[in-house]
Amino acid sequence: MKKVFVTGISKGLGKELFEQFFKKGYFVYGLLRNKNEFEELAKNKKENTEFILTDISSDECIQKI
Repeated sequence: MKKVFVTGISKGLGKELFEQFFKKGYFVYGLLRNKNEFEELAKNKKENTEFILTDISSDECIQKI
């Protein structure tokens, strides 16, 4: 199974890319920094997805990823 990381999945282009890759059968790692959005998405998590709450502008995000 192909895997992909997509940043900014709570809105805009990131959200659309997340959905498109998921529909094509990829395992999608979705990165986002908004805790409320993260919690909402986690409620309906699908099998081939993983959500990561982190801010990629911080070096500390590398450990989370």
